[in-house]
Amino acid sequence: MRKLNKMSTLLLGAMIVAMAGLQPAIAQQDDGKWRHQLTPLYLWAIGIDGEVGFGPVNAPLTVEFKDALDDLEAVFTIHYEASKANWTILADYSYVRLGPSAQLPNGQSLNVDFKNPLAEIGAAYRFDNSAWELLGGVRYLGMDVTVNLPNGTNLAKVEEDFVDLFVGGRVTAKLSPKWTFRGRLDVGAGDSDFVGNAALLFDWRFGKITSLLLGYRWLTYDIETGSGLSRFKYDATLQGPLAALTFSW
Repeated sequence: MRKLNKMSTLLLGAMIVAMAGLQPAIAQQDDGKWRHQLTPLYLWAIGIDGEVGFGPVNAPLTVEFKDALDDLEAVFTIHYEASKANWTILADYSYVRLGPSAQLPNGQSLNVDFKNPLAEIGAAYRFDNSAWELLGGVRYLGMDVTVNLPNGTNLAKVEEDFVDLFVGGRVTAKLSPKWTFRGRLDVGAGDSDFVGNAALLFDWRFGKITSLLLGYRWLTYDIETGSGLSRFKYDATLQGPLAALTFSW
């Protein structure tokens, strides 16, 4: 059922993106110059709904939106794009450390230390006279999870790295002189069994080089590696509102 809910969310995002693509595309200036966009320290207020497994034991991993700031111990984010003619190169990095609590099915409380570096690099090609871009790249997920009992007894510690290829699309549509819609949907696999990413964003241009980006993002992972006592499972969806200050030149 969880996988079905994940796919439904992604398909809904794709439908909204497709509807937005019917709007007029943003006019692109092709003067042979590179154009840059930097989004430092964007805020993604994530909630996590999923399950993490160590050996024969599975434990729910749940962080509600309202608890995200309480559980947040460290964060760093940055996004960069460079465009010329029909091509765009993009890179993104985020690091989040959370300290959520969890419970086993028997009611035993657990303390979870969850470190999650996430990076991607890719390229997009915009079709002539279109709002649509074809997108592809590689995404890295680092997973460092420690689970302890409240008395400090360590139950499990996992350090894993996952690299996946992804492919998808983006759409950029002008809504008004100051407002722009941006949508993205991509899916991938590799070290992960499945990874899906979707974002619906609105860009409000309020200065010559500055704009405010507001929206919502989903990121879902389905991972299961090893067997027996070395088994590791991570089946979770990260989602939440996103806000950022973007500089364009």
